Amino acid sequence: MRTKGISKYGPLKQGTVREDGCIFVYYYTSKGRLYERWMTASDHHDWKVTKSLAAAKDRAKTRSLPFDLDAEYLHSIFPKDNLCPALRTPLEWGDDSGRDNSPSLDRITHSNGYVRGNVRWLSQLANQIKTNATTAEICAVADFLRKSTTDD
Repeated sequence: MRTKGISKYGPLKQGTVREDGCIFVYYYTSKGRLYERWMTASDHHDWKVTKSLAAAKDRAKTRSLPFDLDAEYLHSIFPKDNLCPALRTPLEWGDDSGRDNSPSLDRITHSNGYVRGNVRWLSQLANQIKTNATTAEICAVADFLRKSTTDD
């Protein structure tokens, strides 16, 4: 259960950045006192990759899919330029209210599961677009939008 509290930074949301660059992760209580968990940007990234790995392993087990990933591999395939390969937007770990640019683990061929060579990092938005349509459908919508709209 997440405990709401107020620090000198006000009510904190996951991802709040302090002036020293540390990132707020969560509140916790110990012996009746409320504490805040902060991490360096590097530790926060490592923690999020580890959480993504655990979630992928759970999904693979639930769906009876192959799984052979580890955190080292997921770090090795994370885009070096920190941009979504599909949309070229910055990948930023988000919370529930701002997840479009949050890194999301994508299976290239769904039936092959979570195995090396079949996963890549995309933004949550790119992965949602890809998940809900075939390549042909995405191309058809893109062609339609190119012909019928003008971006201002």
